[in-house]
Parts: sequence; C-alpha cells; structure tokens
Amino acid sequence: MNNNILVITGMHRSGTSLITQWLNKCGLPVGDRLLGALIGNAEGHFEDLDFVEFHTGVLESQGIAGNGLDDKAVHKIDEAASQKLQGMIADRNAHHAAWGWKDPRTCLFLSVYRNFLPQARYLIIVRDYGSVVNSLISRIYRSAEKKYMTRSAFSAWLWKNFRSKLRKKKLYRELTEKYLKVCIAYNEEILQHARQLPESQYRVVDYKVLTKSDKPVFSHLHDNWNFPLQYTPFNDVYKEKLLNAPVSLLPFVKDKSLLMKAAELEAKLRKLIPAEDLVKT
Repeated sequence: MNNNILVITGMHRSGTSLITQWLNKCGLPVGDRLLGALIGNAEGHFEDLDFVEFHTGVLESQGIAGNGLDDKAVHKIDEAASQKLQGMIADRNAHHAAWGWKDPRTCLFLSVYRNFLPQARYLIIVRDYGSVVNSLISRIYRSAEKKYMTRSAFSAWLWKNFRSKLRKKKLYRELTEKYLKVCIAYNEEILQHARQLPESQYRVVDYKVLTKSDKPVFSHLHDNWNFPLQYTPFNDVYKEKLLNAPVSLLPFVKDKSLLMKAAELEAKLRKLIPAEDLVKT
C-alpha cells in the first residue's frame, strides 16, 4: 500500500494545533490518542501522543529537554528507537491509507523522517517569531496566574495588584533570549529540510492566510496531494479571542543579533509561501 502521509511541521506556538484541528475536522486521521486541552491550547493540542512520547524519550536519552524547547536537533536515533518508529508508522499505515501527525518536536527529527518517510508530504507552518516567543512566555505566565487565582481571595488580590506585572517582566527577562534561540534553531532545521525536498513535497503556510482564504491550501492537499478530505472552513476552528496581546521583545534582548537572525530566517521561510496565498493576505 502506498500510504499518503502528511507531517504537520512548525515551531511551538506557531499555529500547528489550530491547523491540525482544522485538518482533523476535514477528515484527516491525526492519531487515536491526542493531547487534550491545557493552558495555552483551550481547544486541545491535537498532538498524537505516540509521537510525543517517542520524541520526548529520544530527546531525554540524548540529554535534550523532553519538551523540545531546546536548540539541539536529533540527526540519528539508535536501533531500538528505529524499530519503535517503524512499528508506529506500520501500525498507522495498516489502518489508514492517508494519515498525518503533529508534534512541534518533529522539527528536531526532520533528518530522521526524510530517511524513514521519503515520500511524505510536509505542511510547514510559519508564524512571526515575536508572536511565537510572546505565546511561549504567556503560557508560563498564565500557569502562574492560575495558581494564584485559585488560592485565597487575598492571594488573588495580591496577584492582580502587585505580583502579576512583576512576574511577567521577570519571565520576559529570563526567557526571551532562550526562546528566540529555540525559534531560530527550529526554523533553521525547517529551512534546511525544505531545501532538501522537491517543491512538490512541501507547502509553507501562515495560519493568518487561512483566516482570509483557506481554499488554495485545502485544494492543494485534496487535489494535488490526494488526501481524501471534506472541506470545512478554517474559520470554524479559528478563534481570534484566544490570541494574546504581544509585548515588544526589544527591551529584553541583550544580543540584538538574535533578533536579526530570527527575522532573517522567518523572511526566508515566507519566501516559500506560494504567491497565490500571498495575494490573499
């Protein structure tokens, strides 16, 4: 069986959950065990837990953060991991002629998947690096906020009037450069990956484009890549109210070259977005 496999690829907080939710509503199988709603993804992550657990295990075995918020990529896996991955893929191929998955950690394993799945198609998601970093920090901030707001009334008052602003500034001071480096590392891997694939095997998209016109991307998946999907409007799953108000990163970045590098990589990825999509932005 020549299975049709879609790898939904993108940095954490880049819109991969939203797009995977959309494709799942259109009929794409994306896993039997999915990571549900947590802080930062009220509608669910739509991550196949088998792939999440596989990636996490390999990363941790190599001394890399299991959450994937690291700037180190995995270019080789050992025999045991190789056999496990082959089994996961074979199981899905046996049950679905067409399927896909999403886990941002996949970006750290792209060289592995080029070898394991030479015919796979890649839907590459790009989002501006400022929004990505803001969203990562906001997720941690909201986790702290939830703890304070569920304690005593005094604790909630203390948070609202004093601790909230201090905590947010502290998080931006401590994490902005770290997450910029992670974003850069992910986008470097994605760009290198795209350059090693035929253009027919990948498509780059910004989810904001889909809010204005989703038909070109849907038609490409359905007509060009032959995924058996049923059209559902992207705006049925898009909820703008869930987005965070951005904070300027500039005051929190000592090494300004990081901002230049992040912007340069984002621009190179955006150049790969098809012209038919850019017309709609």
